[in-house]
Amino acid sequence: MASKLKGEELEATIASADVCVLDVRSAKEIAESGTAPGAINVPIDELEERIEEVRTAVGRRSVLTA
Repeated sequence: MASKLKGEELEATIASADVCVLDVRSAKEIAESGTAPGAINVPIDELEERIEEVRTAVGRRSVLTA
């Protein structure tokens, strides 16, 4: 089961580990609440068509999403 991280916890995790944050919220949602520094934004309804962009950005051939 995935756990939820608060903003400060997420920033600390990103800073201390080799992780990539994929923000799948819409542009409207991000404008309302912001996003994590360094996160890649690909709205969920565009993810399938932009998966190669995500793979390139994270430097991996396989990408898992949930």
